[in-house]
Amino acid sequence: MKKCPYCNVELEKIPQRKKKCPNCGDYIWVRTLYKGGKSKGKLLLTEEQAKEFDKEKRRFYDRENWIKRLYHFDVTEQEFDSETDNLKKQFGFNPPYADVAWRILNNRIGLYGQKSDYYNLIFVYREMAKITYHENKPFQHFLEEACKYYLLTEKDVDSYGKLKVLNRNDDLVCPKCRELEGKHFTYQEAFEKKILPVLDCENTEEGKGAGKGFCRCWYAVEVDL
Repeated sequence: MKKCPYCNVELEKIPQRKKKCPNCGDYIWVRTLYKGGKSKGKLLLTEEQAKEFDKEKRRFYDRENWIKRLYHFDVTEQEFDSETDNLKKQFGFNPPYADVAWRILNNRIGLYGQKSDYYNLIFVYREMAKITYHENKPFQHFLEEACKYYLLTEKDVDSYGKLKVLNRNDDLVCPKCRELEGKHFTYQEAFEKKILPVLDCENTEEGKGAGKGFCRCWYAVEVDL
């Protein structure tokens, strides 16, 4: 529609950006449709409508982002939306999608725990660590759990090799983590001494999140020849 959202006057053409209505003088806010594939249709909105549009758009893409992040855990759109509705009923308002993801991840811990699926538990706890880290909440417990379950997948490693510490080898690797790079440990040493994660790590992940401590080191198995 080529009409002013305030006075409903017919416009000569659809404006491509914010513009005053030639009739009433109010600013017309222009937004591009973001749903429906390749549509580039324009919406002419009042200021309040534009604010609501922007809010809904952010939430739309936030939902899509979380569903992609949870893809590894076989989370469907239907499950995600169902948990969103459950939390909405519980809280009385639209929950942040990070809270929805957290609820689903907690459910997966129970599911994978029953199956002794240590491999998937590693990734659940890593994802929980990332969520809490970026919310400036304590996160190191989740990194510890991820490392614990990795070691449980390699509990027979001493019979055929050793555990070797690796890191990303980029500018974010802190001195404490770099010290461990390439060092070897037996399963017992790694498990009992809790070599990883490095709890006094100084990585700040490009300044995001809670600051120190997000260790990105991991173990690799080096087979004895």
